[in-house]
Amino acid sequence: MRGVHGPTQPSQRDWRHRVEVGILEYRPDRFRDRECRTRAKDFAYGGPFYQRSRYDWAMTLHRHGYALRAGESLEDLDFGGGSILSMRVTGEQSDGLLTVIEGVVVNGGPPLHVHQIEDEVVVVLEGALTYQVGDEHGVREAGGLLWFPRRVPHAVANLSGEPCRFLTIVTPAGIESFFRAQRDHIASLPAGVPLDPAAFSALPGADLRPIVGPPLTSYFD
Repeated sequence: MRGVHGPTQPSQRDWRHRVEVGILEYRPDRFRDRECRTRAKDFAYGGPFYQRSRYDWAMTLHRHGYALRAGESLEDLDFGGGSILSMRVTGEQSDGLLTVIEGVVVNGGPPLHVHQIEDEVVVVLEGALTYQVGDEHGVREAGGLLWFPRRVPHAVANLSGEPCRFLTIVTPAGIESFFRAQRDHIASLPAGVPLDPAAFSALPGADLRPIVGPPLTSYFD
């Protein structure tokens, strides 16, 4: 979308909010010279440099890059039954801009829900995922892509009977903390005790990702 003078950009208030809630942060220790520190502060708090090039400077707030081999991760979250979420990039590495997760789901999936502040892309790497986004539903196999914008109800589930491996990218970062809370809750349950949807809805971060419907149970072809 374009405005009168170019692409529509977030307001100064929006960027300042991102700083205040920790999605972006002003860290003068990351910048070597006075000019860089001044530009970083302007970006964070709405100064002259912020007005000139907020997007260009945003891209320089990343830390040093890194490389992971196949199967490597920063952290593995075990959800039991062979289902695992492997953190490849988190908000700590991306300065809050995005989270990248490689996952394996053996069976089932989350209930229909919405993200209030996040956009999500899911790429199927192996197997198949049943999905719903808005009123659309179907199945995507290896190589398929799913786009879940914020505030649009969506869900995925593995109903194929075989493990499914996928990659998901979420922006801005932060959803990893919610997944950690889910993992901890599951790990705290005694053996044989089923999950309590009400308890899941009370976990930290659940208010930003409210449930609006049941999990998917039908395999759409």
